Amino acid sequence: MNTPDQITQCPYCGDETSFELPDNYAPVFVHCTICNKKFIIERLSKGFQTFTVEAAPSSSNPDCIEIDGGASDEQ
Repeated sequence: MNTPDQITQCPYCGDETSFELPDNYAPVFVHCTICNKKFIIERLSKGFQTFTVEAAPSSSNPDCIEIDGGASDEQ
């Protein structure tokens, strides 16, 4: 079950954007409805943090996690 909608500022345009966090701590992409850019939200033990896609560490980028996770399964 996901948490209810929350509001944050888009790190690109600064406009308020609503988002929903999953129950786990996996980072997720959020799309700003104003500038239409994609950014990353990551749950913390208290609250959350936002990243631009360009500034996010690979451990916080859902695309990098999928790629890294797939590569680690290879033998």
